[in-house]
Amino acid sequence: MTLNSLAFLLFSFSSFSEIKVTNITGASSSTFDASGVRVIAGLNGGCASSPTTTCNSCLTPKDSPGECNGTTGELNCCGGKTCFTCNEKAVVDSTVLTIYFTSDAATSGTVRLKGDGGTFDSTTVSGSGGTFIYTRPWSDICTAISNCSCSAWAEGGSCRTDVFKTADLTLEVDGTTDDSATIKFDLYHQDSVTLGTFGGTVKSDALSNFFIYPGDEKVYIEEPTIGVFTSLKAIYFFIGTPSFQSAYSTTKSNVGVTLTPAVQTVDSDGTIAKVIDGLENSTTYHFRPASVDVAGNVYNVMDDKYIQDSGCVLTEVGGGNNCRFAGTPSKVLGMLTEDLNCFVATAAYGSSLDPHIDTFREFRYKVLLRSEFGKKLNWAYYNFGPKMARSIIENPWLRPVSRAILWPAWGLASISLYFHFSLWQSLAFFAFTLFVTVGLISLLTHLALKPRRKRA
Repeated sequence: MTLNSLAFLLFSFSSFSEIKVTNITGASSSTFDASGVRVIAGLNGGCASSPTTTCNSCLTPKDSPGECNGTTGELNCCGGKTCFTCNEKAVVDSTVLTIYFTSDAATSGTVRLKGDGGTFDSTTVSGSGGTFIYTRPWSDICTAISNCSCSAWAEGGSCRTDVFKTADLTLEVDGTTDDSATIKFDLYHQDSVTLGTFGGTVKSDALSNFFIYPGDEKVYIEEPTIGVFTSLKAIYFFIGTPSFQSAYSTTKSNVGVTLTPAVQTVDSDGTIAKVIDGLENSTTYHFRPASVDVAGNVYNVMDDKYIQDSGCVLTEVGGGNNCRFAGTPSKVLGMLTEDLNCFVATAAYGSSLDPHIDTFREFRYKVLLRSEFGKKLNWAYYNFGPKMARSIIENPWLRPVSRAILWPAWGLASISLYFHFSLWQSLAFFAFTLFVTVGLISLLTHLALKPRRKRA
């Protein structure tokens, strides 16, 4: 064996020494996979003191415009001005990051973390037998990443450049040249902004246009529209009863009950889970969505002005007539009841999967069930529909007849859905159409039967 070959083998053997991270605390989240170790810090919201652990800055959001002065970065504020942002595991300057790791080369030594912003030794001396602990406050970690403390990098800070910052930091034990590891660090801080005017351009990462439809002890989220999303991970639904004032307030006792928020995951194509269950029938719920990024920051909260611009009333039970962001679960009248069939239409078209059936169902959910009179019509249909459907099934010759009868109703339902008509607008349109149709038929009949004058 040559000298060069021996040197190569010795070098190869030494290169196998490595640092293996076993656990991380004091971060919003962390991941361990084939690509390496990633530490994520969400910097939104604030804490009452200077904690050494992550804190829940979503506990006490404000709920009145009188409590907001519109200052940028104001803690937990909403109401037509600067909407609050928060994080259930928020990182602040005083939060201590702790990294547990092992080394197969070093048995003792000073542990340090290095980045473009500087080198920071562990605040605790620990390490024996190849097991080490690195501790340091996040003010220094943020400096190593961005040359600024966390508070200076966050919104309104002197180092603010973007909502996201990433950097690779080197974790090493002093005295060993080959014993180190690269850890990727991500900082996230989302801007505190309002959604703007209802019907306008959908903000990036925001859920704005959607409908709530009732089900049996649940509600269904229909037609959710999310703006172009970048770091969006989930939609966070604040739920309150009996009005929108309680749909995120946990500090006011005079505005109703705030329930545990529902978190709906967002797929890569922008679709979300569409059912929120665990609710009580005959209770009206109000839903105020917000966005959640990969660091757990809650932002883009639907503000009061946007809700009002949509036609909903903040203080009224049910949010006012036809409020799209409120719903009352019901065992019989809801969308997700035991029986999804449109009895007569299904019998007429031969299958519950026929596209015409979808139109009738959508008309029922979006028009009929949005008013008390419509609910009564739907109730009557549930009582008499099965009998009519049975007659059609037992007498096949009635199927084409029933289709012909249902065709105008299908056309009315399609037009009502296209123009977003309410039930009364739909009935008015139907009456006008019927009047015009009868008038035209009468006129044509009169012209056809009118005696013609003989030519001279």
